[in-house]
Amino acid sequence: MKIIKDDEQRRRFGALRQLIMYMLRYKLIFACVVVVVIASNLLALVIPQLTGVIVDALVPGNVDFDVVVSNVINIALIGLASYVLSVLQNVLMLRAAQHVVVDLRHDVFQKLSRLPVSFFDGNTKGNILAILVSDIDNISDTVSSDAITLLTGMVTLVGAITMMLRISPLLTLVFAVTVPIMAAVAYFVKNRARVLFREKKNWFGRLCGYAEEMITAQKTIKVYGIEDFNEQKFDDMSEKLRAAGSKAEFASSTMMPQMNFINNLNYIGICAFGALLAVSGGISIGNISTFTLYAKKFSAPIVDTANIVNMLQATLAACDRVFSILG
Repeated sequence: MKIIKDDEQRRRFGALRQLIMYMLRYKLIFACVVVVVIASNLLALVIPQLTGVIVDALVPGNVDFDVVVSNVINIALIGLASYVLSVLQNVLMLRAAQHVVVDLRHDVFQKLSRLPVSFFDGNTKGNILAILVSDIDNISDTVSSDAITLLTGMVTLVGAITMMLRISPLLTLVFAVTVPIMAAVAYFVKNRARVLFREKKNWFGRLCGYAEEMITAQKTIKVYGIEDFNEQKFDDMSEKLRAAGSKAEFASSTMMPQMNFINNLNYIGICAFGALLAVSGGISIGNISTFTLYAKKFSAPIVDTANIVNMLQATLAACDRVFSILG
Protein backbone atom coordinates (compact mmCIF):
# COMPACT_ATOMS: atom_id res chain seq x y z
CA MET A 1 0.00 0.00 0.00
CA LYS A 2 2.88 2.32 0.86
CA ILE A 3 4.59 1.58 -2.47
CA ILE A 4 1.40 2.35 -4.41
CA LYS A 5 0.96 5.63 -2.54
CA ASP A 6 4.58 6.63 -3.21
CA ASP A 7 4.19 5.81 -6.91
CA GLU A 8 1.07 7.96 -7.12
CA GLN A 9 2.85 10.84 -5.39
CA ARG A 10 5.88 10.63 -7.70
CA ARG A 11 3.61 10.50 -10.75
CA ARG A 12 1.59 13.49 -9.53
CA PHE A 13 4.64 15.67 -8.91
CA GLY A 14 6.11 14.52 -12.21
CA ALA A 15 2.97 15.75 -14.00
CA LEU A 16 3.18 19.04 -12.10
CA ARG A 17 6.81 19.49 -13.18
CA GLN A 18 5.80 18.90 -16.79
CA LEU A 19 3.08 21.55 -16.50
CA ILE A 20 5.64 24.00 -15.11
CA MET A 21 7.87 23.28 -18.11
CA TYR A 22 4.99 24.25 -20.41
CA MET A 23 4.51 27.45 -18.43
CA LEU A 24 8.22 28.28 -18.72
CA ARG A 25 7.83 28.48 -22.49
CA TYR A 26 6.24 31.88 -21.77
CA LYS A 27 8.53 32.86 -18.92
CA LEU A 28 8.64 36.52 -19.98
CA ILE A 29 4.88 36.91 -19.52
CA PHE A 30 4.94 35.02 -16.23
CA ALA A 31 7.88 37.15 -15.04
CA CYS A 32 5.84 40.28 -15.77
CA VAL A 33 2.94 38.77 -13.82
CA VAL A 34 5.20 38.15 -10.81
CA VAL A 35 6.50 41.74 -10.86
CA VAL A 36 2.98 43.20 -11.15
CA VAL A 37 1.64 40.92 -8.38
CA ILE A 38 4.43 41.97 -6.02
CA ALA A 39 3.90 45.66 -6.77
CA SER A 40 0.12 45.41 -6.36
CA ASN A 41 0.32 43.60 -3.04
CA LEU A 42 3.02 45.84 -1.60
CA LEU A 43 0.80 48.83 -2.33
CA ALA A 44 -2.14 47.08 -0.65
CA LEU A 45 -0.01 46.46 2.45
CA VAL A 46 0.46 50.22 2.91
CA ILE A 47 -3.28 50.83 3.41
CA PRO A 48 -3.58 49.27 6.92
CA GLN A 49 -0.66 51.44 8.08
CA LEU A 50 -2.42 54.59 6.89
CA THR A 51 -5.65 53.42 8.50
CA GLY A 52 -3.89 53.16 11.85
CA VAL A 53 -2.59 56.71 11.49
CA ILE A 54 -6.16 57.91 10.85
CA VAL A 55 -7.46 56.08 13.94
CA ASP A 56 -4.78 57.65 16.15
CA ALA A 57 -5.65 61.09 14.72
CA LEU A 58 -9.30 60.72 15.77
CA VAL A 59 -8.77 61.87 19.35
CA PRO A 60 -12.08 62.95 20.96
CA GLY A 61 -12.15 66.73 21.15
CA ASN A 62 -8.88 67.12 19.25
CA VAL A 63 -9.29 65.54 15.80
CA ASP A 64 -6.42 66.28 13.40
CA PHE A 65 -8.44 66.78 10.23
CA ASP A 66 -5.38 67.51 8.08
CA VAL A 67 -3.90 64.08 8.89
CA VAL A 68 -7.25 62.36 8.37
CA VAL A 69 -7.98 63.99 5.00
CA SER A 70 -4.46 63.55 3.60
CA ASN A 71 -4.36 59.86 4.55
CA VAL A 72 -7.85 59.21 3.18
CA ILE A 73 -6.71 60.68 -0.15
CA ASN A 74 -3.54 58.55 -0.04
CA ILE A 75 -5.61 55.42 0.64
CA ALA A 76 -7.89 56.21 -2.32
CA LEU A 77 -4.92 56.75 -4.67
CA ILE A 78 -3.14 53.60 -3.49
CA GLY A 79 -6.35 51.59 -3.82
CA LEU A 80 -6.81 52.85 -7.39
CA ALA A 81 -3.21 51.99 -8.32
CA SER A 82 -3.57 48.54 -6.76
CA TYR A 83 -6.78 47.96 -8.74
CA VAL A 84 -5.12 48.90 -12.04
CA LEU A 85 -2.23 46.54 -11.34
CA SER A 86 -4.66 43.75 -10.41
CA VAL A 87 -6.46 44.12 -13.74
CA LEU A 88 -3.12 44.09 -15.57
CA GLN A 89 -1.95 40.92 -13.79
CA ASN A 90 -5.20 39.13 -14.65
CA VAL A 91 -4.95 40.11 -18.32
CA LEU A 92 -1.35 38.90 -18.54
CA MET A 93 -2.15 35.65 -16.73
CA LEU A 94 -5.13 34.89 -18.96
CA ARG A 95 -2.99 35.43 -22.04
CA ALA A 96 -0.27 33.12 -20.74
CA ALA A 97 -2.79 30.47 -19.69
CA GLN A 98 -4.38 30.36 -23.13
CA HIS A 99 -0.96 29.89 -24.76
CA VAL A 100 -0.25 26.96 -22.39
CA VAL A 101 -3.64 25.37 -23.13
CA VAL A 102 -3.15 25.66 -26.90
CA ASP A 103 0.24 23.95 -26.59
CA LEU A 104 -1.18 21.19 -24.39
CA ARG A 105 -4.10 20.42 -26.72
CA HIS A 106 -1.81 20.42 -29.75
CA ASP A 107 0.71 18.08 -28.12
CA VAL A 108 -1.94 15.70 -26.75
CA PHE A 109 -3.72 15.51 -30.13
CA GLN A 110 -0.41 14.99 -31.92
CA LYS A 111 0.58 12.24 -29.47
CA LEU A 112 -2.80 10.51 -29.89
CA SER A 113 -2.29 10.40 -33.65
CA ARG A 114 0.98 8.46 -33.13
CA LEU A 115 -0.16 6.01 -30.44
CA PRO A 116 -0.67 2.34 -31.38
CA VAL A 117 -4.13 0.82 -31.81
CA SER A 118 -3.67 -1.10 -28.54
CA PHE A 119 -3.94 2.19 -26.61
CA PHE A 120 -7.38 2.89 -28.07
CA ASP A 121 -8.46 -0.69 -27.42
CA GLY A 122 -7.67 -0.18 -23.73
CA ASN A 123 -9.22 3.29 -23.42
CA THR A 124 -12.72 4.36 -24.39
CA LYS A 125 -13.22 7.27 -26.79
CA GLY A 126 -15.26 9.13 -24.20
CA ASN A 127 -12.46 8.91 -21.64
CA ILE A 128 -9.93 10.21 -24.19
CA LEU A 129 -12.25 13.09 -25.09
CA ALA A 130 -12.71 13.90 -21.40
CA ILE A 131 -8.92 14.22 -21.07
CA LEU A 132 -8.58 16.29 -24.24
CA VAL A 133 -11.40 18.72 -23.32
CA SER A 134 -12.45 18.64 -19.66
CA ASP A 135 -9.08 17.95 -18.02
CA ILE A 136 -7.22 20.56 -20.08
CA ASP A 137 -9.98 23.08 -19.28
CA ASN A 138 -9.40 22.41 -15.57
CA ILE A 139 -5.69 23.08 -16.03
CA SER A 140 -6.51 26.30 -17.89
CA ASP A 141 -8.73 27.56 -15.05
CA THR A 142 -6.03 26.85 -12.49
CA VAL A 143 -3.22 28.51 -14.43
CA SER A 144 -5.32 31.61 -15.19
CA SER A 145 -6.91 32.20 -11.78
CA ASP A 146 -5.76 29.89 -8.99
CA ALA A 147 -2.08 30.48 -9.74
CA ILE A 148 -2.64 34.23 -9.25
CA THR A 149 -4.35 33.51 -5.93
CA LEU A 150 -1.44 31.41 -4.70
CA LEU A 151 1.20 33.89 -5.85
CA THR A 152 -0.70 36.79 -4.29
CA GLY A 153 -1.03 34.78 -1.10
CA MET A 154 2.72 34.20 -0.79
CA VAL A 155 3.52 37.89 -1.22
CA THR A 156 0.79 38.88 1.25
CA LEU A 157 1.96 36.35 3.85
CA VAL A 158 5.54 37.63 3.81
CA GLY A 159 4.51 41.30 3.80
CA ALA A 160 1.86 40.95 6.51
CA ILE A 161 4.05 39.02 8.94
CA THR A 162 6.86 41.56 8.45
CA MET A 163 4.57 44.48 9.28
CA MET A 164 3.04 42.63 12.24
CA LEU A 165 6.49 42.04 13.73
CA ARG A 166 7.30 45.73 13.33
CA ILE A 167 4.13 46.77 15.16
CA SER A 168 4.21 44.29 18.07
CA PRO A 169 6.28 41.10 18.36
CA LEU A 170 4.19 40.09 21.39
CA LEU A 171 0.89 40.29 19.51
CA THR A 172 2.53 38.47 16.60
CA LEU A 173 3.44 35.66 18.99
CA VAL A 174 -0.20 35.47 20.15
CA PHE A 175 -1.33 35.35 16.52
CA ALA A 176 1.26 32.72 15.57
CA VAL A 177 -0.12 30.19 18.04
CA THR A 178 -2.98 29.24 15.71
CA VAL A 179 -1.00 29.31 12.45
CA PRO A 180 0.32 25.70 12.80
CA ILE A 181 -3.24 24.57 13.53
CA MET A 182 -4.47 26.20 10.32
CA ALA A 183 -1.62 24.61 8.34
CA ALA A 184 -2.33 21.17 9.82
CA VAL A 185 -6.05 21.41 9.00
CA ALA A 186 -5.28 22.52 5.43
CA TYR A 187 -2.79 19.68 4.94
CA PHE A 188 -5.16 17.00 6.24
CA VAL A 189 -8.16 18.15 4.19
CA LYS A 190 -6.00 18.62 1.07
CA ASN A 191 -4.69 15.04 1.16
CA ARG A 192 -8.14 13.60 1.74
CA ALA A 193 -9.71 15.66 -1.05
CA ARG A 194 -6.95 14.79 -3.55
CA VAL A 195 -7.69 11.06 -3.36
CA LEU A 196 -11.43 11.60 -3.69
CA PHE A 197 -11.15 13.98 -6.64
CA ARG A 198 -8.96 11.51 -8.49
CA GLU A 199 -11.62 8.85 -8.00
CA LYS A 200 -14.27 11.28 -9.26
CA LYS A 201 -12.22 12.04 -12.38
CA ASN A 202 -11.78 8.35 -13.14
CA TRP A 203 -15.50 7.65 -12.88
CA PHE A 204 -16.24 10.70 -15.03
CA GLY A 205 -13.98 9.41 -17.79
CA ARG A 206 -15.48 5.90 -17.61
CA LEU A 207 -19.02 7.29 -17.76
CA CYS A 208 -18.19 9.45 -20.79
CA GLY A 209 -16.60 6.48 -22.50
CA TYR A 210 -19.56 4.19 -21.83
CA ALA A 211 -22.06 6.83 -23.01
CA GLU A 212 -20.11 7.38 -26.22
CA GLU A 213 -19.98 3.64 -26.93
CA MET A 214 -23.69 3.17 -26.30
CA ILE A 215 -24.66 6.10 -28.54
CA THR A 216 -22.41 4.85 -31.35
CA ALA A 217 -23.76 1.29 -31.11
CA GLN A 218 -27.48 2.13 -30.94
CA LYS A 219 -28.39 -0.02 -33.95
CA THR A 220 -26.68 -3.09 -32.50
CA ILE A 221 -28.28 -2.50 -29.09
CA LYS A 222 -31.77 -2.33 -30.61
CA VAL A 223 -31.18 -5.48 -32.65
CA TYR A 224 -30.29 -7.49 -29.53
CA GLY A 225 -32.83 -5.73 -27.30
CA ILE A 226 -30.42 -4.94 -24.46
CA GLU A 227 -31.61 -1.38 -23.79
CA ASP A 228 -32.69 -2.13 -20.20
CA PHE A 229 -29.36 -3.78 -19.38
CA ASN A 230 -27.39 -0.82 -20.74
CA GLU A 231 -29.61 1.69 -18.93
CA GLN A 232 -29.07 -0.14 -15.65
CA LYS A 233 -25.31 -0.23 -16.18
CA PHE A 234 -25.31 3.48 -17.03
CA ASP A 235 -27.34 4.26 -13.90
CA ASP A 236 -24.91 2.26 -11.76
CA MET A 237 -21.92 4.13 -13.15
CA SER A 238 -23.72 7.46 -12.79
CA GLU A 239 -24.50 6.67 -9.15
CA LYS A 240 -20.85 5.82 -8.48
CA LEU A 241 -19.81 9.12 -10.07
CA ARG A 242 -22.37 10.96 -7.91
CA ALA A 243 -21.13 9.25 -4.75
CA ALA A 244 -17.47 9.95 -5.55
CA GLY A 245 -18.26 13.58 -6.43
CA SER A 246 -20.30 14.09 -3.25
CA LYS A 247 -17.51 12.72 -1.06
CA ALA A 248 -14.90 14.88 -2.81
CA GLU A 249 -16.95 18.08 -2.56
CA PHE A 250 -17.85 17.39 1.07
CA ALA A 251 -14.22 16.75 2.02
CA SER A 252 -13.08 20.03 0.44
CA SER A 253 -16.05 22.03 1.78
CA THR A 254 -15.12 21.26 5.39
CA MET A 255 -12.01 23.42 4.99
CA MET A 256 -13.69 26.84 5.08
CA PRO A 257 -15.74 26.40 8.31
CA GLN A 258 -12.68 25.10 10.15
CA MET A 259 -10.48 27.94 8.89
CA ASN A 260 -13.06 30.59 9.77
CA PHE A 261 -13.41 29.19 13.30
CA ILE A 262 -9.64 29.29 13.86
CA ASN A 263 -9.52 32.78 12.31
CA ASN A 264 -12.15 34.04 14.76
CA LEU A 265 -10.10 32.66 17.66
CA ASN A 266 -7.18 34.71 16.31
CA TYR A 267 -9.18 37.94 16.42
CA ILE A 268 -10.36 37.25 19.98
CA GLY A 269 -6.79 36.71 21.14
CA ILE A 270 -5.47 39.82 19.35
CA CYS A 271 -8.21 42.05 20.76
CA ALA A 272 -7.84 40.70 24.32
CA PHE A 273 -4.04 40.98 24.51
CA GLY A 274 -4.06 44.21 22.50
CA ALA A 275 -6.42 45.78 25.03
CA LEU A 276 -4.08 44.78 27.88
CA LEU A 277 -1.10 46.30 26.06
CA ALA A 278 -3.05 49.48 25.29
CA VAL A 279 -4.02 49.92 28.95
CA SER A 280 -0.37 49.62 29.98
CA GLY A 281 0.67 52.08 27.25
CA GLY A 282 2.53 49.46 25.22
CA ILE A 283 0.59 50.07 22.00
CA SER A 284 -1.80 52.64 20.54
CA ILE A 285 -5.37 51.98 19.45
CA GLY A 286 -4.37 52.81 15.89
CA ASN A 287 -1.64 50.16 15.95
CA ILE A 288 -4.11 47.58 17.28
CA SER A 289 -6.40 48.46 14.37
CA THR A 290 -3.50 48.18 11.94
CA PHE A 291 -2.36 44.88 13.43
CA THR A 292 -5.89 43.44 13.15
CA LEU A 293 -6.00 44.37 9.46
CA TYR A 294 -2.61 42.74 8.85
CA ALA A 295 -3.76 39.63 10.74
CA LYS A 296 -6.77 39.47 8.44
CA LYS A 297 -4.51 39.88 5.41
CA PHE A 298 -2.26 37.10 6.72
CA SER A 299 -5.19 34.74 7.24
CA ALA A 300 -6.85 35.57 3.92
CA PRO A 301 -4.36 33.63 1.71
CA ILE A 302 -4.77 30.53 3.87
CA VAL A 303 -8.55 30.82 3.68
CA ASP A 304 -8.40 31.52 -0.09
CA THR A 305 -6.23 28.45 -0.60
CA ALA A 306 -8.75 26.46 1.42
CA ASN A 307 -11.50 27.84 -0.77
CA ILE A 308 -9.84 26.68 -4.00
CA VAL A 309 -8.47 23.43 -2.63
CA ASN A 310 -11.10 21.38 -4.50
CA MET A 311 -10.07 23.04 -7.77
CA LEU A 312 -6.41 22.40 -7.04
CA GLN A 313 -7.06 18.72 -6.32
CA ALA A 314 -9.12 18.38 -9.50
CA THR A 315 -6.29 20.03 -11.44
CA LEU A 316 -3.67 17.66 -10.01
CA ALA A 317 -5.84 14.74 -11.09
CA ALA A 318 -6.29 16.35 -14.53
CA CYS A 319 -2.52 16.88 -14.90
CA ASP A 320 -1.94 13.24 -14.02
CA ARG A 321 -4.37 12.08 -16.72
CA VAL A 322 -3.16 14.51 -19.41
CA PHE A 323 0.54 13.81 -18.92
CA SER A 324 -0.08 10.07 -18.68
CA ILE A 325 -0.77 10.35 -22.43
CA LEU A 326 2.11 12.73 -23.14
CA GLY A 327 4.34 10.69 -20.74
